[in-house]
Amino acid sequence: MGALTDTEHIVAGHVASGHSNPEIAARMYISRRTVGSHVSNILQKLGMTSRVELAAEVIRRRGLDEPPPPD
Repeated sequence: MGALTDTEHIVAGHVASGHSNPEIAARMYISRRTVGSHVSNILQKLGMTSRVELAAEVIRRRGLDEPPPPD
């Protein structure tokens, strides 16, 4: 997931942890709309079409080399 920004990596981690956009927004102190934009950008950059697909990929990669996002 090297094409993602640091913030997009964090958002992707929250998606993989099952958090909703409102939950991610509250945890990151950003608006729900900003979270939605980040999720859309992530999916586009990675050629994915769903949060489930993104979550599965993050979880797969986490097992290799990425720690989970901080709570």
